Amino acid sequence: MRKAEAKDGKYYYVGHVAAFDNPRLTTKPNADGTGTVKVTLSTLRLARSLDPELYRHLAG
Repeated sequence: MRKAEAKDGKYYYVGHVAAFDNPRLTTKPNADGTGTVKVTLSTLRLARSLDPELYRHLAG
């Protein structure tokens, strides 16, 4: 799983993940607010615990 930083395009690798619970398709506003984009929401299970500092950064 990775999260892109919009300003500088950095990616963070957090290890192997597996979809765990009821993936579902939904929509959210696009970046400029003029439309929508399709996204999939799912609970993910990580193979290893996430570093607490990285979690705070990713979760904002």
